[in-house]
Amino acid sequence: MTQGIDNKVVVITGGSSGLGAETARHLTRAGAKVVLGARRLDRLHALAEELGLGAESVVQTDVTDHAQVQVLVNRAVDLHGRIDVMLNNAGVMVDSCRHCLACESGPEQPKEKSA
Repeated sequence: MTQGIDNKVVVITGGSSGLGAETARHLTRAGAKVVLGARRLDRLHALAEELGLGAESVVQTDVTDHAQVQVLVNRAVDLHGRIDVMLNNAGVMVDSCRHCLACESGPEQPKEKSA
């Protein structure tokens, strides 16, 4: 399953924990050149150290800020000359659920089928 991964440049957002971190571990073992972005810089540095990546392979990135995403992309290109894969793993949640909970009637319930 890792055929063709060696020397690919992979940028991972949301790379500081969960699926992003595990994907970084897997791809690094398979020979990919990984650049990590996430909001939690301390976790990014810890993961980079675990994976044997230099500090230059991590960028504090909030994906809701276009300029920060551009810095992440630029870093990968500056380090490796290209990006082969960009894994957008960072979670961005809309406040719609919170809005539903604040409504007097609550979330709309499914209608029962009539016989």
